[in-house]
Amino acid sequence: MTEIINPEFLNQPFKALPRSWRRKIGYWLIIAFLLIALSLAGYLIYQDYYRPDYQLKDFLPAEYSLAAEYKKDENSLSNIALAEILAQPAFSTIYQTAESQMNSYLQDWPLDLRMALKKTPEALWFLTADHDFGLLFKLDGEKQAEAIKDITEVGQLYLKVIKQNIAVISNNAQTTEKITSQKIRAKSPFDLSVSLNPWLKIYLHKNFFSQTFDHAILADLQTILQPLSQGARESYTMHLVSRPHQLLIQLQPEIAADQKERLALDNYLKYLPATAVTVLGVNDLKDLEEQLTNNVSLNDYFKQADFLAWLTSRLSLSQQLKNLQSPVIMTDDGHGWQLITNTANQQALDEQLKGYLGQFNPLTQDMVLPDGTKATELVANPAAIQWQVREQDGWQIFSYSHPRKNSFLGYAVKGEMMIIGNTIENFGNFSTNQDCLLPNVSTILQISPPKMESLTLNHNLTNFAKISAISSSDSRIQLCFDLK
Repeated sequence: MTEIINPEFLNQPFKALPRSWRRKIGYWLIIAFLLIALSLAGYLIYQDYYRPDYQLKDFLPAEYSLAAEYKKDENSLSNIALAEILAQPAFSTIYQTAESQMNSYLQDWPLDLRMALKKTPEALWFLTADHDFGLLFKLDGEKQAEAIKDITEVGQLYLKVIKQNIAVISNNAQTTEKITSQKIRAKSPFDLSVSLNPWLKIYLHKNFFSQTFDHAILADLQTILQPLSQGARESYTMHLVSRPHQLLIQLQPEIAADQKERLALDNYLKYLPATAVTVLGVNDLKDLEEQLTNNVSLNDYFKQADFLAWLTSRLSLSQQLKNLQSPVIMTDDGHGWQLITNTANQQALDEQLKGYLGQFNPLTQDMVLPDGTKATELVANPAAIQWQVREQDGWQIFSYSHPRKNSFLGYAVKGEMMIIGNTIENFGNFSTNQDCLLPNVSTILQISPPKMESLTLNHNLTNFAKISAISSSDSRIQLCFDLK
């Protein structure tokens, strides 16, 4: 058989290449390997450390007041959770209205721009202190950037592409130009942030709480989030809890605030009247005065309530805030009002009530007018007011029949607790449905829009049976929307 390999060849010793060749080839192999290794290392270092990974929030204009950042994520709000929320007529109406307005707004956009926004992985909407607005969103690839780079104006909006993959749109050309040319800030410009992890984050500047908004939704958002402005610079995490007849929004500070040495409202809230339409309670009246000074929308509602209280009962809520000691809870049901407070205010309130009732049983005294004419003056006679006193469930109740109304004015005292009202004969009908409370309540605002015909409210609020906003002494906040 023919041999393919000569056996003698296998028996011969292996002869290496000449040393000169080994040197030449070895050096080149080492150099090539080092070049490849250095290139790979440089690329990895560039990707991890030097390649700019811009965040949309880095481009917010310095004068922003409100911003909302959305990120697509596999853990985004699920369709099931969204369906549960939108199954409620109140939220469905608001959502459909907003969606309709957005679609009508976008229909004039070029197709490439609309598709870029639809496919964006991240978007950020913002509002400035001058009421300009804008949108930043990331482009999904070079093709999108190339497709829209020549679009500079859409209707009343001005567009630019920056950093190769970020679109900037604003209703003000100067705002767009500022964002395009401004430097990235090393320090965060945010005073407050609220996160609904991982897909939504809201950024707030302190000037947001002092602005005046014509848009009802922004005005209501300002009122609801007002408690956030009272704390130091903080970040909050938002949680949504959907119940059959209620939606809860819980705001949890990422770093819990120190508990302040103030009396909580928890015990006082046990005595809210079952018929209350509005409830406003604070454990520090100075905080309320500050909120009324800085929040135009809240101040507007308070002025309306103050006027109605004076018109129906000659009760000045604003005057009570100046005279009383904290804490105070004010309630109204459209027919009667009630104040829940501490007995430290008993003497002052007793004198005020007797002074008011004494006007209906006045003293007469002679006087001489500047022109010398003699006249008779009617003077309130509080000494004529004698309380009717009775006991009920451990409470001592002081009442007096109103001379011109079919009701009794007075107050009830138990321990350090005091309740004053203009229908004290109905005392004891307390609410047993308190499903929107937190421990150590410091502030509470509660309204029942369908029953508030006398107040001018945003029509969106009338879709809810009751709205509650609660804040605690450790800076937690809870919003409850009871559905019809």
